[in-house]
Amino acid sequence: GFSEALIYQKRDDQAAIDTANFLLISLNLVLFLVAAALSPFVAAYYQSPILTPVIIIMSSNLVWDAARAVPRALTRKNADFRRLVIPEVVPVTVSSALSIWMALAGFGVWSLVVKTVVHSVLGMFLLRALPEHKPGFRFNREAARELMQYGRFIVGTTILLVVLYNIDRFFVSHVAGIAALGLFELAMRLVEMPVREFSFIIGGVMFPV
Repeated sequence: GFSEALIYQKRDDQAAIDTANFLLISLNLVLFLVAAALSPFVAAYYQSPILTPVIIIMSSNLVWDAARAVPRALTRKNADFRRLVIPEVVPVTVSSALSIWMALAGFGVWSLVVKTVVHSVLGMFLLRALPEHKPGFRFNREAARELMQYGRFIVGTTILLVVLYNIDRFFVSHVAGIAALGLFELAMRLVEMPVREFSFIIGGVMFPV
């Protein structure tokens, strides 16, 4: 909820920007370490050893996405959506092309892993290259308190949505296995794509406006 708090709050001083950047990267780094520590147990549960490196590498996206969150939030706050075209389109294009090539070359699941990581890392570099948004890495107690007062409500809602969104996926993977989960996930994404893409665009514009 820190990115939304930056957009919602009137203050946009460097202390708030740096604190949001510090909190986002620090908290997501902790979540990454937790996911990495749990990955062997997940792999053992599904009796699929390849899940250990897959989970560790894909969980690194928590850090890359956190590093690009503040520059993206500041760009949205200023309603300067044209500046987001290259950071949004280029990572999708490059990572998708690379993923398709790897899939055709026989890399299997790693084509999806590489696509996800390349998309996040490339997006992070492009967003943090924006000259007007240079978030630092420092902590201000007052700024953190204000950010958390607003962000806590979004955190609670997000946790609830994540649980509800993944109950059926856990059930499918538990009953039918990982391969069936892949087919189920693809089918769900195809069905949801029109609504999700439309709502993502509308929500991304309406909130800062």
